[in-house]
Amino acid sequence: MIVITTVGSSLIENLYRFLTDKEFEKKFTKIEKCKKEEFIKMRKLLEHFRKDKNLKEKYNTHKINEYKNKYKQTLLDFCKNCFPNTSAELTSLCKLKEKLDKENKKDEELDIYLIISDTNEGCFVGEILKEALESEDIKKKLKLKINKVELKHIKGLRVDSTVTFKKGLNNLIGTIYEIIVKDENNQTVYGSDEVIFNITGGYKGVIPYISTIAQIFGYEIVYTFESIEKENDLISVEPLPIGFDEDFTDLYLPFLFEEGLEIIDKVSKQEIKLENLKKAKNVDYSKIKKTEEYLKLKKHLIKLKNDLLKYKLISNKNKKLQLTSLGNLIKLKSQDKKGKLGYIFELLITRKLTQENPDSKIEPSKIYKINGESGELDIFIEKNNQVKAIEVKSLSKFYKSKEQIKRHIEYLKSLNRPYQLTIIIYVLDKEILKTNKFKNFVSSLEDISNNIKIQYLEYTPDKLDGLVKKFDSLEIHNHEED
Repeated sequence: MIVITTVGSSLIENLYRFLTDKEFEKKFTKIEKCKKEEFIKMRKLLEHFRKDKNLKEKYNTHKINEYKNKYKQTLLDFCKNCFPNTSAELTSLCKLKEKLDKENKKDEELDIYLIISDTNEGCFVGEILKEALESEDIKKKLKLKINKVELKHIKGLRVDSTVTFKKGLNNLIGTIYEIIVKDENNQTVYGSDEVIFNITGGYKGVIPYISTIAQIFGYEIVYTFESIEKENDLISVEPLPIGFDEDFTDLYLPFLFEEGLEIIDKVSKQEIKLENLKKAKNVDYSKIKKTEEYLKLKKHLIKLKNDLLKYKLISNKNKKLQLTSLGNLIKLKSQDKKGKLGYIFELLITRKLTQENPDSKIEPSKIYKINGESGELDIFIEKNNQVKAIEVKSLSKFYKSKEQIKRHIEYLKSLNRPYQLTIIIYVLDKEILKTNKFKNFVSSLEDISNNIKIQYLEYTPDKLDGLVKKFDSLEIHNHEED
């Protein structure tokens, strides 16, 4: 089980509050058997630490080492002797243990990831908590089976600058992506581990982002309101039935893969080329005209590229368009879902075929069973003794459909009639069908059957309304024509 825990500064604040509480002074001196003079000295030391202006500054190794020499042992002793009320992180992990016991998960091994800010304070507290959680004393008190504790330092996650904080948020999303998707060998393990987001500590400004990711991926969120006066329950927030907008992902998803990015990157380079041509000393108007004509044809891709940049799904790094961590998350989560566009095109194509083939029996959503498995064909056409099945897919779904295609072919063969399976792929630009990935995948389908035909239709969102109103204007092309 993976536990992602955001880290704040409650460890330091709690110790200071305890040190200024007379009742606690009696209790602590009794536990530690230390003299009142030492207790007062400790309080002064911590007061000096809390007033240090460098705490909120950007992480600095020299400063962290300085803090370790002066304050580390005091804070570790506090963690050990006043457990579990020493920090938000330890309190919530203690409550998590109770929750796991109730759910019969007491033998679960935990990989704990401490998410720390890009400040001296955040990094220092993170290191103290890591050492505390790895100590035998705390392990015995927590009674959790901790496999490992890992610090995740998020560069830019500071509140001194809006620009820096935004960069930090992007880095935070990237770190979460790495934790839930990749293992130590950089292999994809998404879905193989239960993940819990513990948002009790840390910057409250990151909670909406972390919570949204947890909700979309179906992971649990836990939180406890920390109080030294009163013990509170661990609040568990179960996932809601929310996800990425399917229309949005249906449109953009093919361009979040390498071959799609290359196409919009090509368009982006032509935009730069046009700017440079216009700035040149010796203006070549023929080249300008040719480039402008190309960009006019690709205006839908220019809009798509600008949208992807606007929504932070891609970035322009080193003059090359690259996928961001958020783009990776959307790509990961959206590949298996069918958006509304697929259903709209199924309906339009069915209406078009019905009009063009009045003598044929056309059945939408044909359900069948073959070898004990159920399947569904988007459109099923019977004419005389022949059958024709049609599947309508986005490009990303097409790449994941080989097993489904095999099952369709098995069913069509079982009918003992001449058959054809036509796959119609809807794309924003046919350029994406000229990639080696597409060609190789289409070739691989020949091993399944020679009766598979590939077609495509191009569309842009602005033309979709017109197609719905006038479905007979829908243009479907054979892939072989290109």
